[in-house]
Amino acid sequence: MLGGYDGINGISAQNALTCMTGAPLNRFRTIKRNQKKLWMVMREASSKKFPMTVGTYSKKKVKFPKGLNENHGYTLIKCIELFGHKLLQIRDPWGISGWTGKWSSSWNGFECEQTIKSIHPRDFISGSFWIDYDDFFKYFDIVVISRYREEWDDIRVNMSIGGLWDGTQVAIKVTVPRTCEICVTAIRPKYRHISNITWISCHRIDSDSPTDIGEIIFCGPTEYSSEDVHLEPGEYMILLSRFYYSTIKEERNVAIHSSIPICAKLCSLRPEMLVGVYQKMVSEVGRDILKHRKDISIKKWSNEIDTFLIVMAENYNYDKYLHVHIRCQDCETWYMSRGYNDNPNYGDVVPPRCSQILLVIYRSVLADQTEFPMNIEYYLSHENKTKMRRSERAAHIPEIKPSQYIHQTVAME
Repeated sequence: MLGGYDGINGISAQNALTCMTGAPLNRFRTIKRNQKKLWMVMREASSKKFPMTVGTYSKKKVKFPKGLNENHGYTLIKCIELFGHKLLQIRDPWGISGWTGKWSSSWNGFECEQTIKSIHPRDFISGSFWIDYDDFFKYFDIVVISRYREEWDDIRVNMSIGGLWDGTQVAIKVTVPRTCEICVTAIRPKYRHISNITWISCHRIDSDSPTDIGEIIFCGPTEYSSEDVHLEPGEYMILLSRFYYSTIKEERNVAIHSSIPICAKLCSLRPEMLVGVYQKMVSEVGRDILKHRKDISIKKWSNEIDTFLIVMAENYNYDKYLHVHIRCQDCETWYMSRGYNDNPNYGDVVPPRCSQILLVIYRSVLADQTEFPMNIEYYLSHENKTKMRRSERAAHIPEIKPSQYIHQTVAME
């Protein structure tokens, strides 16, 4: 996966967990708005005995107490609630117990002997210590959970995504014999920083009409793995694609993890299916920002944790073109489907009775920013070209490249 043993030296905790287990992975940031939800996630992972690691901030962000190391990875052994306190047992892989604050073995604030014995037995793990959740949030910034389940089954395949369509881009057809759960992992091989955003979707298909897009089970970008999803017996299509730097073709090592053995095979894929899945998802669950209009629609779709956004326009008119201008703000940490972040202004003309994905944005789960600030302007015209500032008049600003399939306009039925 890393191209050889020489690639192991100095890798991050998430890379190490992926190399050792091959299991799906989740990565979280300890930001205030996630504090309550993250505790529930960690408690559940601890109860299932999932391997977990945590990492500390750098000294530039926080002043460290004596004993804790900056930019250092630790093992998270367990999470418990004891007498109303949220506690984490953490181990330094160097075997040195560094934390000397509350709930450490040297702390003198224990209320009773029973509490001390319950978390500091004589046969304690060398290099381990206890810390409460508030202090954990103060000094640690990364949580990585490996959803390793020995009884689960795996199907693994190498495939290409992105670039101009040349027949090498394929889909994965999955046959599920009975009710189960699955998730999908996609990793760029021989790449040291294995987190590389891949858009993964899964939708139901009918064997008699495999090109028709049925119920969409999941759809969204991921740096490692999708969440576990429930599947009923039937046939499904899994698509993997790039939405940023889409002119570049890349490899992906793909693993389909399932709670029971399932069947999977590679099959041909046309760009129209990718466009169809994106547009169907936004159409069904997106929020229309023009609720007062019946002749046009501009929808936004984002997820609960605000890591991605899709903007789509629909023009129901028979004789007028819909002009849409988008100006993004504070987008330094964004991955954009069209162009670079230094000029995040986009203009499009959507023909009559057509729809178009205008923009796809992704932001890492590690970013502190919330929402996606942008200004959207629109108008109807008989002109089929638009103009933004000093740009030449064009149907799309910047130009939509041939490999940017998700931005193709789709005619309405």
